[in-house]
Amino acid sequence: AMATESAPPLKELKKLKVAELKALLKTRGLEDSGLKDDLVRRLHDARQVADAGAGGEAAAVGSPAVDPPLQVTTSGDATAGPTASDPTGTPPTEDDEADAIAADGDDAIDEQHAIDEADAIAIDEADDEEKPPNAPGSHETEDTSLAPLAGGEPESNQVLSNPRVDRARGRLVVNSNDLDAWEVLVTEATAAGVPTGRSLFEEIVQTHPTSAKVWRAYAECEIAPAGNTRDDDAVKSIFSRCLLNCPSPDLWRSYTRYMVTTNDPTSPDGVAAIKAAFEYTLDTIGEDVESGPLWLDFLNFLRAVDAAHVAPGVATAHAERARDDEVRSAYQRSVSVPTNSVDALYREYDTFETTLDATAGKTVLATIKPLVDKARVVLKERKRRHEKLDVGGLCVRPGGAEVGTADQTKTPEIQSKLWRDLARWERGNPQQLEADTENGESWNPQLTTRINLAYEQSLMSLRFCPDMWLEFASWHEKEGRLDEAVGVLQRGKEANPECALLTFARADIFEKTGDVENAKAAYEEVLDLYENECAAKETKAQRSVVGGSTQDGVSITGNTAGSPVEYVHPVMSDATTLMYVEYMRCCRRVEGAQSARKAFMRARKAPGNARHEIFVISAHMEWRYDKNDKPARNVFELGLKKHILVPEYVKLYAEFLVGINDVANARVLFERAVAVAADAASGKIDSDSKNIIPGTNRTTGVLSMGPQERERRINVLRDVFDLFVSFEHHHGSSGTMSSVEQRRHVALGGHGGGAIDAAPAILTALIARHSFLDLAPCTFEQQAHYVKLGATMPRRNTSVDTKNTNVPPPVPPPIPPPRPPPLRKGEVPPGAACAAAAAAAAAAALAQLPKAPKAGGNIPKIMPPPPAPGSAAATAAIVVSSLPAELGVFFRLLPASSSFDCEAPPHVVDAVMETLLTHDLSPEAGALTVATRNETFGVGVGAKSGEKRKAPASANNKGPLTSSSNKPPLMDVFRMRQAKQARTDNAEFQ
Repeated sequence: AMATESAPPLKELKKLKVAELKALLKTRGLEDSGLKDDLVRRLHDARQVADAGAGGEAAAVGSPAVDPPLQVTTSGDATAGPTASDPTGTPPTEDDEADAIAADGDDAIDEQHAIDEADAIAIDEADDEEKPPNAPGSHETEDTSLAPLAGGEPESNQVLSNPRVDRARGRLVVNSNDLDAWEVLVTEATAAGVPTGRSLFEEIVQTHPTSAKVWRAYAECEIAPAGNTRDDDAVKSIFSRCLLNCPSPDLWRSYTRYMVTTNDPTSPDGVAAIKAAFEYTLDTIGEDVESGPLWLDFLNFLRAVDAAHVAPGVATAHAERARDDEVRSAYQRSVSVPTNSVDALYREYDTFETTLDATAGKTVLATIKPLVDKARVVLKERKRRHEKLDVGGLCVRPGGAEVGTADQTKTPEIQSKLWRDLARWERGNPQQLEADTENGESWNPQLTTRINLAYEQSLMSLRFCPDMWLEFASWHEKEGRLDEAVGVLQRGKEANPECALLTFARADIFEKTGDVENAKAAYEEVLDLYENECAAKETKAQRSVVGGSTQDGVSITGNTAGSPVEYVHPVMSDATTLMYVEYMRCCRRVEGAQSARKAFMRARKAPGNARHEIFVISAHMEWRYDKNDKPARNVFELGLKKHILVPEYVKLYAEFLVGINDVANARVLFERAVAVAADAASGKIDSDSKNIIPGTNRTTGVLSMGPQERERRINVLRDVFDLFVSFEHHHGSSGTMSSVEQRRHVALGGHGGGAIDAAPAILTALIARHSFLDLAPCTFEQQAHYVKLGATMPRRNTSVDTKNTNVPPPVPPPIPPPRPPPLRKGEVPPGAACAAAAAAAAAAALAQLPKAPKAGGNIPKIMPPPPAPGSAAATAAIVVSSLPAELGVFFRLLPASSSFDCEAPPHVVDAVMETLLTHDLSPEAGALTVATRNETFGVGVGAKSGEKRKAPASANNKGPLTSSSNKPPLMDVFRMRQAKQARTDNAEFQ
């Protein structure tokens, strides 16, 4: 009921709910956005105005200044009065809503309309996903979760201020990423409580909207007052603003405790609301390592309340059994999650099953025990990886965080690495959760939820790190969940509007799936925002000026007082230019040349004086896709009207002309560019247009320039002439090279290195003329000396180390080890077994390698890369190349020293050297030696068939040197008899 008329109107308004206040504002045609304090103040001001100027009219109409609030019936024992229709309770059915509208008339209709709008906004905030009845942001919830946080003030109109807060604010002015200063503000706000610290909490969450620790402290401060002093609307507003974006176990447990406190556990509606809150909470963060207390709270709640309320759709006689089935299902889910309470949960589950039926319980526990064992094995590693994670901490931008006395691991750089390691470990499925492939599952749902939770928790403190958003979206895309990937990238773009990579990644997904419209829309969304902002600035600048400038200091043209202002947009930034470039390329890929040309027209006419990159990409696409040089020429010429004084643009245009073999026009291009650059350097024209600019002497045509502007224009002239000189060095004759070099020197004047025959000018011309790529006709030390004299060195590739021009001295050979003692008969050299084992292992490894597929066609053989200069392999190659061919082959057949894993076998160096030095290794000498030994052993032409082989003449002779000389005679009676014997023996067993 309303208060009496003698009560202050402001107190009456503060007693109303947010939905009631919004309904009143709508009936009066006032704005209904903002926090509750804004709504109260707006209605109070409207009433004061009405009382002062139109009080009689209000009395004639017969409507009170403040409508009576809608009466809400609470359950019997519930404190603070939330019901099943509250944001944290069960939503009303359609019949209930119709009854409420019929009972309360127009006022109920207005309030119900406001509630429906709040419901629609809350559902949109949850990304259109289905929520349980108690989910935050549901029916009758304040839509302050979407209102700007800066617009609200604490109800007590108090701003917390003390020396510690003031010092922290001062530090944040210097560096907004000072984590220590933010921690001080959170501590002070928590100590002050509400309503004193409410304004400071709002200030913190405005900068850290996903910091679960701050939201939990804020919610606990609002929940702390008991009884009628607690503002339940404020508590519900906090939970509706933070829960969906902050999957923190501590924050969600505060929410479930609040639900248990404010709902009657002895009524069906209260049990349904609490149960729905627990179920939604466990579906969201039930896979977290710290979710054990939540599982215990839920199970204790199920076992404590009335069974008929837990299973309302089951007959009373079967309610206990239905409740036991739900408890059993919850226990089985909880023990499969590696949480800190897995042992306690399993002990309670064991007691639960044994109490119901000891025999059947053993069977059920035997099937669950393997899952519990897997969870226990994974728990230790999972806890270790969670130790240093800052779950729900303050979110600051990478690169500028200052931690001071705070924990150094809280910086975004370290936290992002830890979270990526955790997500990679979870994706490896350490618990070996199997997917139900028979039902078409490629991933286990529990594993998917666990990985998704890891990424979502990381984004609470790393929302300003685009790399986390990109990795999260890439995981979704890899698993085929493209809609989820697009949603993640969209959220990342909202958190990081300046990051173009998130836009490009989202457009790439659309392009891969063939969604042309959405692919283009991803770019157009950013471009539309840029163009609208420029249009708003231009509209703001269209007002009369005094003295040729506006109060805002915007760039204008026109110097007549009272004349309309022509706003000159600033030059387009790199990010915006790249967005236009990628938009043009996307249009060319997905829709063809016509769409790309329309995109080029849009980019060319965009505010900010389209930069030269836009013209270059359009011309390159015309040439590379269609091989038609005429449209490309037209585009380059169109851009040349604006960017002829951009050396990079002139260079790219000239490269295009040379690429299509039009060297003559390339030379004409340079002539045009140097002429315009010379006029700009002398001050005859503006450096951005060909028009005479204000400040130019009409008699001499020379502009009075400052030293910085003159230096900039001289640098442009120097760069254009350098390009012209380089062009003549590659495509001109000796006469044209000398002519352009002389013109360059004259045009630069005192900036060209002195007289034409002075040392700097001579050195500059000679070095530029006789250099190629990174090759210069002088050493690095000489170049440094020439630069000190005033010479200009050609630009070289900085990736090549030009300082180290000398070849390093060869490494001296190591001292050879002492010669080992001679081996005895039958003794194995040390290390031979290791060498044989290593060779066998290498052979087995080579056998397991997959064979390369045979490719068709004439494919040239791939030669191995040459050894690195100065290496041992390069030195060995030089030595082998100087040896005779046979000796070189012998050296190449020797095993490398790295092929022995242990001690190498001893080398009999003296014997080898003696053999090599005392024998003739030429091909002729080798052939003569073979023939002599064959003749000695009677092998060759003189051997007749049927003759008996001769024995060696002496024991020292080892036989002939060729394999053909060891062949037996054609009619070897002994071998014939042995073969016949074998055939006879085999025939007996056939």
